[in-house]
Amino acid sequence: MFREITCLSVFIMLLFTFGCSPTYKISKDYSKADLYNNFDKSCYAKSIKITLTNDSSFIAPGGANISNDSLILFPSDGNVNTTYLKLDKVKQVSYKNNWLPISCGVAIGVITGGIAGALGAVSARDKNGNFDRSKSTIQGILLGGVTGSVIGLFIGYTYTYQFTY
Repeated sequence: MFREITCLSVFIMLLFTFGCSPTYKISKDYSKADLYNNFDKSCYAKSIKITLTNDSSFIAPGGANISNDSLILFPSDGNVNTTYLKLDKVKQVSYKNNWLPISCGVAIGVITGGIAGALGAVSARDKNGNFDRSKSTIQGILLGGVTGSVIGLFIGYTYTYQFTY
C-alpha cells in the first residue's frame, strides 16, 4: 500500500509539473515594442535553442536579441562577431530555466505529500505504536516538498517563442 500511494503521488507531481511551460505565439500583428522588450530581457546571455522554418535547429550559447525583424545571435566566448537571422526564417526560439520550477514543484509536492501522508502512505507512529495521522501528514508534506523540488529542478521550465511571420 505504501509503495502504491508513493508512486501515485510522484506520478501526480510529474503530471502537474509537465504543464509548466509557457509558449508565446508571435505574428506580424504583435506589438514590436512589447516583443523586443520581452524577448531581449528573457533571451540575453542564455543558451537558447533556435528552430528554423526548415525544422533544422541549433543552440546559440550566448543568447539573442531582436532588432529590425532580425534575430541577433551573440557568441558565448566574448568574440564580437554576431550572426543575424531574418525572423521569417525562424520558427521558434526556446530556452530552459531550471530554477523557477523548484517553487512549483515544492507547492505540488507539499499538497500531494500531505494528502499521501494523511491517507497513510507515510506510517508515523505515536508512543503506543498506533498510526498518528498528524505526524504522518507532516512527514508527507516534508517528503513531498523535497521530492517536488528535485523533480522541478530536473524537468525545468521551458519558455518558447513561436514566430509566424
